[in-house]
Amino acid sequence: MTVASLLRQYAAGYVERYRPQAVPQVQSTLAKLSLCRTAALGGRRYQCTGCASECLVYNSCGDRHCPQCAGAKRSDWLESTAALLLPGREYFQVVFTIPETLSSLTLGNRRVMYDLLFQSAWQSLRAVIGEEQGFEASAAMVLHTWNQKLEPHVHVHAVVPGGGPSLRGERRWVTSHRRDVPHAVAPYLVDADVLRQRFRQTFLAGLRRLHERGALKLGGPWSALQSPAAFEAWLAPLEQVNWVTYIQPPPQRRGGTVSEVEQQAHLHVTGPILGGTGGGFELPVGAIASVLNRKGGSPFQEVSPHISQGGLIGAWFSRSRGCARPLPRLAVVANVVGGASGTGGGLGLGGGWIRTRVVAS
Repeated sequence: MTVASLLRQYAAGYVERYRPQAVPQVQSTLAKLSLCRTAALGGRRYQCTGCASECLVYNSCGDRHCPQCAGAKRSDWLESTAALLLPGREYFQVVFTIPETLSSLTLGNRRVMYDLLFQSAWQSLRAVIGEEQGFEASAAMVLHTWNQKLEPHVHVHAVVPGGGPSLRGERRWVTSHRRDVPHAVAPYLVDADVLRQRFRQTFLAGLRRLHERGALKLGGPWSALQSPAAFEAWLAPLEQVNWVTYIQPPPQRRGGTVSEVEQQAHLHVTGPILGGTGGGFELPVGAIASVLNRKGGSPFQEVSPHISQGGLIGAWFSRSRGCARPLPRLAVVANVVGGASGTGGGLGLGGGWIRTRVVAS
């Protein structure tokens, strides 16, 4: 079973049942996704010149939210990003997450909040690496608005090299290592606690600037926060809680540096949907998902969350691709950032560039 097959069978029922939430943009997107790679969109017939056998290939919808079309784009992104990785270097995965308290505010201000998350994560990472390790940071960063269980969970994944060009005027490569433990051999990027605190400080400072400029939509239940004093009082508890920012060491080698990007890709998608079609709008289905294992052993464990087929359509569409509605047009969901002037051309030794790639456009 696939998301596409569920949409073809149940999208119309979902729109009928949840019409107030199914605004025209949502209905249009569901229609495109339901018709993707079907006869309704036409197609092309190919014939083998040798045996005269024929193959009919239906056209794709090309919508940025389509799981079938996104597969090719995801593959292209993996290939192009893997090409930036330098052989023989260690790469870490760093995850930046905002507290659940900010989820509803983010839902109503997706474009500015997503931009703030990217900027805060990168500024924090670059500053802490520069101060502690003394080299120019770089990263490939991807925005997630959901987890594999299709629950709202806004965070950024970054693939970060454990080294870079020196910032101290020397033309050499500096490898990250612990300064306080002589001869340490375990992979190390930076102090995770320092990075966590810097990210919290940077994000909240940016959020205050957005409020001062009137860039936040604070209507309805959020109208009370239009007052600077009320907004500051609401933010105060967020200064005291620990924000979830963690550094995952390089994975075991499985054929070169591409493994780091493959590991990140594993966290980007929900696994296979379990169960058969038919049986009604409320028939439960499940999906294989990886979640953080907090009980020791393997860092991730597989679970099978169950949800009705109609509920899966709503959860997948509303949460996995932009929190309650399609992503804003031109929303950036992936960045490749960093690099210092010089030569090299790889991630971590760029040419003074900052490049943005939208992988779900």
